[in-house]
Amino acid sequence: MKKVTGRFYFKKTDNGNLQGEYSNNFTTKVYTESATIISDYTGKNNFVGSYNASWVESNEIESFSACLEINKKENSINIYSLIWKHSENILFTGEAMLSDGMLIGNYQNQKEGLLHS
Repeated sequence: MKKVTGRFYFKKTDNGNLQGEYSNNFTTKVYTESATIISDYTGKNNFVGSYNASWVESNEIESFSACLEINKKENSINIYSLIWKHSENILFTGEAMLSDGMLIGNYQNQKEGLLHS
């Protein structure tokens, strides 16, 4: 299995959506990712919720989408757990910390072959 490990940040827009960038061990530049809010569990000033995320990977031809779930990490303050899913398959998992109003974190893939890596 080709192991993907990467890093990202997300900023929350005034409308509750997310804008950000990412890179990983297979990229040579930084790419964009955005996410439209589906369910906001705690109000617009918090990142916790469900989102429709989309991004372009390193071939720059195809775009991908997944459901992104963001929750507070258990027993933590300002640390979050993230799960990107497609058709109930977990694609990526990650953790992020809150810094200057942004989520900054890392992620890794869970299964090869569901999306290009």
